[in-house]
Amino acid sequence: ILKGSNSFSAVGYNEERVKNGEGQLLCSNNFGSTADVLFTKPSDYKNYLKDWSSRNSRIKSPQLHVTISCKDKSYNPEELKEIGIKWLEKMGYGSNPYMIYFHSNTKNNHIHIITSRIDGQGKKINDSYEKERSVRILDSIIGLDRYALLRKEIAKALKYSYTSEKQFCLILESRG
Repeated sequence: ILKGSNSFSAVGYNEERVKNGEGQLLCSNNFGSTADVLFTKPSDYKNYLKDWSSRNSRIKSPQLHVTISCKDKSYNPEELKEIGIKWLEKMGYGSNPYMIYFHSNTKNNHIHIITSRIDGQGKKINDSYEKERSVRILDSIIGLDRYALLRKEIAKALKYSYTSEKQFCLILESRG
């Protein structure tokens, strides 16, 4: 979860990646039925997001800008897009206008998600424990059980000989 903004600067950042051949817009959803025809430039999306967010003037940085990255190229753009859409739904942003960009400018495939923290009724979407919820939700989407992996690693580490807590910690650390 990246820094918020009141100007939706993430749209410009991502469009710059597209211009440089390092990214592509995978989808833009919930911008209204005429957006495909009327929106001809990135500023149209930016202005729509600003207008959408003006429903709640108390929120000073309504932009939500998120990256979801995978190891190397383990997920392709379409798979990452589907993960992003599911993440938005489960985090409470699925009904908001949003854009998902794919970037290929690092060794890891990743997407950028841009939306508003303000819902259609002008209320701020709940951001309590946002980072923790985000990781839990992402883990559930990709089928990762961190606790099961941790238990497995601890069981393997317990097979080693050690004489102090510090040595055991070093064993765990060496196993990642």
